Amino acid sequence: MPGPFDYANGISYIKVLTKYDSLYEANIKLLLERKLGVDADTIKFKNDAVCFLQGEVLGGAAKGYSCAIGLTIGTGSGTPRYCHSESEDAELWQMPFREAIVEEFISTR
Repeated sequence: MPGPFDYANGISYIKVLTKYDSLYEANIKLLLERKLGVDADTIKFKNDAVCFLQGEVLGGAAKGYSCAIGLTIGTGSGTPRYCHSESEDAELWQMPFREAIVEEFISTR
């Protein structure tokens, strides 16, 4: 799931991107629980770029490396990092870049 998103609780805070506006402040975990008939506690969310890099480390271009960093560019700029066992969001999207931040300069709306 792209961010901003409360991954532990399943709540979307994505706005300004028209395609996700209807999900703003929605509890996706509870919506899936009702729709799929599964316990919400069994539903786990992770950032989409983080999952991408985890996949690359497990079976793609970064296989065999103990540390790696990824970059995804689109409606947002994902910047995951991997070190030894798990991927996480490096949150570089908010770093200063030129007169703005990375996200504003290289992403689309």
